[in-house]
Amino acid sequence: MPAVAAPTAPPPALDSPAGGAFTLIFTTIPALLRLTCGLVAAAVALSVRTPPVETALLLPVVAALTGWSLWYAVRALRHGFTPALVAGDVAVTAVACLLIPVLVAPGVLPGEGSWIAVLASTTVINAQATGAPRWSVPAGLLVTATYAIGTYSAGNPAEARAHAATLLVQTGCTAMMTAVMRRRIGRADRAFAEHQRLTGEALVARAAREAERRQNRDLHDTVLGTLTMVGLGAVAGPSAAFRERCASDLRTLVAVADVGPVPGDGPVRLDGRLRTVPDRLPELRVALDLAPCAVPAGVADAITESTYAALSNVVRHAPGARATLRLTRDAIAVVVEVADDAPASTRAPSRPTGTGYASRSAAGWRPSADGPRCTRHPAWAPGSDWSGPVSADLGAAAEAPVQTLVGVPAPRGSASTEALAAPAAVAHASDRGARIVAVAIALAWHIAIGLPAVLAARAEFTAPVVVLGGWVLVLAAGTTAGVLLLRGTPLAPWPLAGLLLVVDAAVFASAGERQLFTAANWVWGTLGWFFVLALWGRRVAGLVALLTTHALIALVAVLGHGPDGIDLARYVMYVYGTSSLPVAIFVGSTVIVGLARERAAAAAAMHTMAAERDAAERGLRERRDRLALVGATAGRVLDELATGQADPDDPEVQRRCVLAAARLRRLIAESDDVPDPLLHELRAAADLAERNGLPIDLVTIGSPPPLPVEIRRQLADPLTGISRAPGSGPG
Repeated sequence: MPAVAAPTAPPPALDSPAGGAFTLIFTTIPALLRLTCGLVAAAVALSVRTPPVETALLLPVVAALTGWSLWYAVRALRHGFTPALVAGDVAVTAVACLLIPVLVAPGVLPGEGSWIAVLASTTVINAQATGAPRWSVPAGLLVTATYAIGTYSAGNPAEARAHAATLLVQTGCTAMMTAVMRRRIGRADRAFAEHQRLTGEALVARAAREAERRQNRDLHDTVLGTLTMVGLGAVAGPSAAFRERCASDLRTLVAVADVGPVPGDGPVRLDGRLRTVPDRLPELRVALDLAPCAVPAGVADAITESTYAALSNVVRHAPGARATLRLTRDAIAVVVEVADDAPASTRAPSRPTGTGYASRSAAGWRPSADGPRCTRHPAWAPGSDWSGPVSADLGAAAEAPVQTLVGVPAPRGSASTEALAAPAAVAHASDRGARIVAVAIALAWHIAIGLPAVLAARAEFTAPVVVLGGWVLVLAAGTTAGVLLLRGTPLAPWPLAGLLLVVDAAVFASAGERQLFTAANWVWGTLGWFFVLALWGRRVAGLVALLTTHALIALVAVLGHGPDGIDLARYVMYVYGTSSLPVAIFVGSTVIVGLARERAAAAAAMHTMAAERDAAERGLRERRDRLALVGATAGRVLDELATGQADPDDPEVQRRCVLAAARLRRLIAESDDVPDPLLHELRAAADLAERNGLPIDLVTIGSPPPLPVEIRRQLADPLTGISRAPGSGPG
C-alpha cells in the first residue's frame, strides 16, 4: 500500500538521543509530581481545619491549587514546560506560603510535614528541573523566602528556619542534578553525533571504493577487452557474433556509466535494465518476473539503482535467501517490487518493540524548459513494511505516474558489535550521570540535613547512642554503596537493604515522640535515597517494597505514641514527601537510559541508511564524472561496430579503439592502490604505447608530491594521446 515518503534527514530527536530522552522524562516526572502533590495536599489540607484555619478561605484556595495542579500537568505533558508555566507555578506557591497563618493548623506546621511544606518543596524541585539556572535558582530562593515569612507570621520561627534550610538544600541539589545530567547527556550526544559522522564518512568512502572497483572490473572484462582486440587487429572482419558482442559491451558501458552514447533522455526498456542488476550480485539467487516496459532513461536509472540497493540489503541482512524481482505495469502505474523468502523469525529488530527500518528510493521525471530531466527522491521511513509512491510524467504519449516500490527488509540476525557500540555508549553516559546524581543527593541530604538536626536534638532522643550510631552506620554503608555504584562494581542489594531496614526500625524506636516528625529523625528523609543506591539498575518493584516497609515501620511508631488526626495527616505528607522523589529519580533514570539506548540505536540505523544512500549517490556521480569523456569515446565506436557502420579491419577504427582503450586503462589505473599513482598511470600509458610499437623511456627523478587526480590526468593525457595502433599513422 502506498505511503507518504518520509524526510531524508533524521529527526532532531534522533540526532540527540540522550537529550531527547532527558527532555521527555524531565517533562513527564515534574508534571506527575506536581499533580500528585496537589491531590495529596488537598486531601490533607481539608482533613485538618482547626483554628485559626479559615474554612471559608481554605476551600477556595485548595480548589484553586488542585485545579492549577491539574492544568499544570496537562499543559506540561501536552506542550512541554515554558517560562510562563514555571513562573506561574512559583507565583501560586509563593502566594499560598504567604497565607500559611490562615491555611495551616498550628499543630500540623512543625516538623516540615505540613502540606504547604511539601508543596513548597515540590515547586522548588520542579523549578530547578524545568527552568534555566539563571531563573530557577532565584525562583527557589523566592519560594524559600515566602515560606519563611509565612511561618514566621504563623508564630513558628523554628519551622521557618528548619524548612528554609531544607528548601535551600533542595534547590542546590536539584540544580546540581539537572546541571550534571544535562552536561553529561550533552557530551554523550556530541560524541554520538561525531561517531555517526565519522562512521558515515567511512561507509561512504568504502562503498564508493567498492563501487569503483566493481565498475573497473566490469569495464576490464568487457569493454576494454573488445576495444583492445580491435585495436590490435585481432578481429578478422565484422560478423553477427562480433556485433552482438559490441552491443552487449555497449549495454554494459551504459549501465556502468549511467549515461547513453547519444545525448537525450528518450524511453528505454526498464525490464532490460533490471535484468542486468542480478549480474552485479552473483552471490544472490534472484527470480525475475519482468513485464515489458519502457520509461524515460532518467526514471530507469533511478529505479535500477534503487533495485540494486534493495537487493544489496537482501545479501547483507538475509544471507542465503532467495529474492524475487518483479516488474508490473497497468494503465496508471509502473511497479517494481523486491521480496525475499527469509522467514520472519530470523528478523533482528533495530528497536525493542520489533519495528524495523525500511529504505526506499523514488524516482520521477518531468520535462523542463531546458529539456528532459531526471530527478531522484531517495527516502527512508520507519516500519517493517515498505512502499513509496512517486509520480512521473511519461511524456506526451502516456501521462501515467511511476510508482517505485523497492523494499529493504529489517536487519536479520544478531546486530554487530559496531552497531551496538554507539547506543551502548550513549546509554552508559546517561546512566553514569544519573548515578552521580543519586549518590550526591543521598550523601548531601544525610550530611547537610540529617547530621546538624541529630546533633542539635541529641539530648532529646530516647536513645541517643542508637540514633547517632545508626547515622554513622548508614553513612559508612551508603558511602561504600556509592563508591561501588560509581565504579560499576556489582553490589549485593538485599543484605544492604536489610541492614537499612534494621537501622530504620531502631531509629524510629529510639527517636522519641517529640522528635518523631522532625529532621532529627533522619531516617524519614535520607533512608529512601540509600534504598535507591542499593537497588540501582534493578526493578522498581523492589524499591517500592522497601519504601512500603519503611512506611509501615513509621506507621507502627506513630501509632505507638497514641496518634490523633494531626499526626496521621503529618504521617501521610511525610510518607509522600520522602518517597515520591526517590521513586521519580529511580524510575526516571531507568527510563532515560532505556530511551537513550533505543533512540541511539534507531538514529544509528537511520544514519547508516542515509550514509548508504549518500554512498550510492556519490558512486553514481563519480561514475558519471569519470566516464563522461572516455564513455562517450568508447560508446561511439562500440555503437558503430554494433550497428555495422564501422569495420574492425579499418586502421582508423583500430586507432580509435586503441585511444579509447588507453583512456579506459588510465581510468582503471587511477583507482589502483599504489605508492605513486602518477608514476603508475604513466607506466600504464607507456606500456600500451610500447605494445603498439612506440618505444618510450620513462625516467623518474625524485619523488613527486601527492597530486589530485585532475592534475594527474592532465599529465598522463599527452602520453595517452600519442598511443596508436600499428600502421595507423599519426593521431
